[in-house]
Amino acid sequence: TLLEEEDLAPLFDGSRWAGTRLWGAAVRGIQYVSGHLPGTEVSLMDHGIKLPTKDDKVTMLELGCGLGVPAMIYHMLGGDVVLTDQIDILSQLEKNVDSNFP
Repeated sequence: TLLEEEDLAPLFDGSRWAGTRLWGAAVRGIQYVSGHLPGTEVSLMDHGIKLPTKDDKVTMLELGCGLGVPAMIYHMLGGDVVLTDQIDILSQLEKNVDSNFP
């Protein structure tokens, strides 16, 4: 996503830059939730957790979601999501959501 001028300012203010990148933990988290975490035999179903279906919605709460990638992928898998972050970062998140879910 191309950052607009008003979206660049938070990047250089304290720790807000952290919400502008996709972290490795986010990638691993969505691999776990989708049942595709490489290098492990453990699946969600082994722990009594199942992926959401149309009849059985499960809500993900993503705190400090930044770009919102894990929650958007989880939503694409059928789950409901709630995304939260600092107000200064929300403009980029809104653009990402609008671009992926027109």
